[in-house]
Amino acid sequence: MDGTRLAFAIVFSAAALSGCAHSPQPRCDAGSRPMVQERLYFGTQRPGGDVSEAEWRAFVDDVVAIAFPEGFTSWDASGGWRGADGRSLREASHVVEIVRPVDARTEAAIAKLMADYTGRFDQEAVLRVRVPVCAGF
Repeated sequence: MDGTRLAFAIVFSAAALSGCAHSPQPRCDAGSRPMVQERLYFGTQRPGGDVSEAEWRAFVDDVVAIAFPEGFTSWDASGGWRGADGRSLREASHVVEIVRPVDARTEAAIAKLMADYTGRFDQEAVLRVRVPVCAGF
């Protein structure tokens, strides 16, 4: 890659990634407020055998429900990804969606929840997708 293309790639990448650091909040109508929609994807394969349904339920009860007593939604899924070893795999998964306030407490709770899962179940990662939204009850 020549110097001009490399410089363009660096500037483009920096600009694209800077949006992740601070996403603008939407302008919300009356009755709703700016929030963050978090969707977390939890794989179940691990070296010692898959995460069981009982283990998953215990994680939801002991970690997710305690961190987000205001509410969350979860469902079963199946997916695939490429691990650090380069192998592609398909696995049963669980998805948790949380609509939360834009604040440091809930941000820290999401990070802790992800760290708890990867540590407890010997996972490489938990996929996290966040989107600024307007929400109201």
